[in-house]
Amino acid sequence: MRLNSSQAAKIIEIVSNHAGGDSRVSVYGSRLDDTARGGDIDLFIETEAPMPRWEQARMLAALEDELGLPVDILVKCVHDPDTPFEAMAKSMAMTLSQAAP
Repeated sequence: MRLNSSQAAKIIEIVSNHAGGDSRVSVYGSRLDDTARGGDIDLFIETEAPMPRWEQARMLAALEDELGLPVDILVKCVHDPDTPFEAMAKSMAMTLSQAAP
């Protein structure tokens, strides 16, 4: 995975602050390919409760400001059924860790 420990820790901290400490953060997409270069950071975030769009936007801005990289987020409540895209992203994702405070 092309994220260093500092970047991973910042992602976990920011997601925990916005989505709650019981949320789970995973990385999917090109950042999992160690031979690739550049690209954005694709995050799959699972929450216990639905997350308002305005809070998702605030979290995305905080992630991009802190990391200095483009970030795409896919936010899903764990109690909702997966869309086909969510199921595909989840099948390829690598969990960073529980977003504990």
